[in-house]
Amino acid sequence: KMQKTISQPPKIYTVNWFRKKNGKYLWPGFGENIRVLKWVCERSDGKVGARETPIGFIPNFNEFSYPKELDKENYEHVFHISKQSWQEELREVKDYFKKFGDKFPKEMSEEVAQLEANINAA
Repeated sequence: KMQKTISQPPKIYTVNWFRKKNGKYLWPGFGENIRVLKWVCERSDGKVGARETPIGFIPNFNEFSYPKELDKENYEHVFHISKQSWQEELREVKDYFKKFGDKFPKEMSEEVAQLEANINAA
């Protein structure tokens, strides 16, 4: 219902702060989160682009303000899309959503189905 009453619905972003490499978190910590918020705002304003992936859009390397710890190699690791991991995640999500039965919004089911199709086609 809400979507039909808002002329400009908010954009939705997701972040995984917990990617590791060699047992260490790649994202340096809470103090650096403003970099992500800056990109979100610039992306929402159309000032920066993004690369399309099966799960959505990710920052272009040259349009994101990285902490010194995140070089090009670590950027690739942070934004790597694991087909197997996403398939497992989707199974868990779908199982959880089943708990809502008929009350679960059709539009969300469609989004999950589209995400699943994107992941499987990758």
